[in-house]
Amino acid sequence: MALSWSGSLTTPLQKGGVAMNEECRRWRQTLHEWLDGDADEETALLAQAHWQTCPDCQRVVAEWQSIGEWLVDALPSKVSPQWERRWHQRRQTLSSPILPWQGLAVSWLLTIVGCVAAIQLVDWSLTSFAQRLSVWLTSAVSFPTVPAEWVRQVWDWLLRSV
Repeated sequence: MALSWSGSLTTPLQKGGVAMNEECRRWRQTLHEWLDGDADEETALLAQAHWQTCPDCQRVVAEWQSIGEWLVDALPSKVSPQWERRWHQRRQTLSSPILPWQGLAVSWLLTIVGCVAAIQLVDWSLTSFAQRLSVWLTSAVSFPTVPAEWVRQVWDWLLRSV
């Protein structure tokens, strides 16, 4: 099947330079709803009444209807049997039940591993914190004497050099 379409989608403005009136604009806005079957009954009847009396709108409606027919012919409506078979196989493998105790065992195993990892992490964090705390406390206790010691050493050096 050849996939070609030779129609053109020209509006009256493009075709003859004549401005489209408000009624044409109004009903052309409902064209796609009408083609899709989504327009309510009253709107569809009023739009069809206009399209039957307006030659420019008749041409546009005919063009869009031919595009719709071309798309119906061009696009496959069914999927291939091979794809259907693979899809059903995939769904069966995903929905195949595992034994109830297997799922429970996996969840318990993951819970235990998570708890052990959390305990180990807390242990490492507390150990590291305790070591840093002892260093900080040692330096905090001796810190006030450090500047005095520096001053004493500088004073001794000055006295020796004089």
